[in-house]
Order: sequence, then C-alpha cells, then structure tokens
Amino acid sequence: MDEDKKKRVSQRIIAVLLSILQVVAFVVGYFAVCLVVFFVFSLFGFDYDANPEIGSMISEVVLLIALFAFLFIPKNPYKKIVKLKKAKPVMYLLAGVVSLGMLGFTNVYCGIITYLSLSNEAIGKLIEEYSNQMDSQVSEPSYLKVLLYAVVVIVAVPVFEELLFRGMILGSFRKSMPQGIAIVLAALSFGFMHSGAVQIIYASICGIALGCVYAFTEDIRCSILAHAIFNFFGTTVTSILLDNKTFGISDGVSEAIQMQIFMVEISFILPAIICLVIMYSLYNSNAKNLKIKQEHDVAIENIEGDALISE
Repeated sequence: MDEDKKKRVSQRIIAVLLSILQVVAFVVGYFAVCLVVFFVFSLFGFDYDANPEIGSMISEVVLLIALFAFLFIPKNPYKKIVKLKKAKPVMYLLAGVVSLGMLGFTNVYCGIITYLSLSNEAIGKLIEEYSNQMDSQVSEPSYLKVLLYAVVVIVAVPVFEELLFRGMILGSFRKSMPQGIAIVLAALSFGFMHSGAVQIIYASICGIALGCVYAFTEDIRCSILAHAIFNFFGTTVTSILLDNKTFGISDGVSEAIQMQIFMVEISFILPAIICLVIMYSLYNSNAKNLKIKQEHDVAIENIEGDALISE
C-alpha cells in the first residue's frame, strides 16, 4: 500500500513539473515571437521607441496569429485542453458583472496605492511609471490610431491572453493539481506577464476572477467576453476616449465622466462576488448531475450485461 502511495505521489510531482515546464515553454515562445517582431521592425527602419503603440498593436496581432497557428497544428493535444462548451446565456451575463467588479477592484486598489504614494517615495515612483505607461498608449492621437488601438485591445488582446493563460496554461495545470491551486498559479503567470509592479498585483487578482469564470463555465468565450469588457472600460474608454484631445473633450468634463464610471464600477464589486458564487453553484450542480448520469449509464450497462449472460 505504501509503495502504491509513493508511486502516486511521484507521478503527481512529475505531472506538476511537466505542467510548469509547459508554462515556461509558453513564456519563452511569447518573448521569442516578440523579439522576432522587434527584429523585423528594425530591419525596415521602424522606430519602436517613437511609435510604441503601433509596435504593441502589431506585436499583439502577430502573437494571436502565431497562437492560432500553433493550435491548428494537426494532432495538437492543446486543442482538447481549451474548453469550448456552450455555456448558458445567463453565464455570459454573470461574466459581464464579474468583469465590472474586476474594474471596481482595480479602481479601489489604484486609489489605495495612490494614497500610499503620498508618504512613500518608492511607491510614488511606481505610480509615476504606471501613469506614464498608460498615458503613452496612443501618442499623437488620431481617429485611425484610436480605432485600431480599440480593436486590438478589445478583440485581439482578450482572445490571445485568454487562449494562452486560461485555455492552455490553466488547462495544463488543471490536469495535474487541484483546480483552486491551478487557477491561482495561472493567474500569477498572467500577472507577471504584465509589465510594472502596479499592474502585476491587480492583474493577478483579476486573473483569479477570469480563471474562475473559465473554470466554472468551461467555455473560453465567457472569459474572453469578461476580459474584453474590462479592457473596453478600463483602457479604451477611460484612458483613450475620455483623455484624448482628438475628440475635443475638456478636462473638467472628462474627469467628471471618469469619476461617475469609477463609482459605478466600484458598486459592482459585491455583485461580482455574488455572481462568482452563483457560477460556482451552477458548476457544482452540473458536475453532480453529470456524475449521477454517468453512474446511471454504468448501472444500465451492467444490468444489460447480466441479462445477456443469463440468456
């Protein structure tokens, strides 16, 4: 008995190590594709420092194309890992509420960090870095740049990041460890892929929420929707449309609208938690019903087998 237990433990450790190696391989592949894109840019004389938003947009699109190409390799096992079960419409609605709660949490977190920066020089520098990064997302704005940036941020980024971090990385972890631990580890990998100490923390927390949405619905489209809503309100609306001189919005009006949006988002924190609990309950209920059905099917097969033997 002890030998069997030791064997199971060693198999579990090997499975976990293999999952971690897979994640490392994905991360290396991610940076390799980025380096190739930057290298091609330099060959054509493209100044990435002068046009960071254009370089970022092209990189995201290339990464998405590369990921789709990888997934469509014949007999690729990761096709089966990415869950595409058709979730009920209510699950999409709940995922949307969770996304707004994620925005509310991010607002509260950024507010606390900003307050702490007033008395801590190190945190102040981190906030300044983060603000500069957000402000430089669309330099020398134009209608075309804003439109392209919005499409990439709302469509390409959520699809790529959800397929990679929830579909493939979380999917790999779920095969070798308890689901809760798998969600947290996948969220941490998601957080650390975001540059800047300020982003890492809230991205990791949001990654846990997105991981729960994916795990409880088993439909990657639900987490993609939640991620797209988060990016739309968190980046495109507040950081681009309302803070963009191209659209002629005055600072006073912009600040007033942003404050109203922030307050609405904060009000969704509690409903988002409730929605996650509802999603978990529905997920557990479906899992129990599936188990009962499987046990019933096995019982029927045994009865039919006994009947054939008696004949």
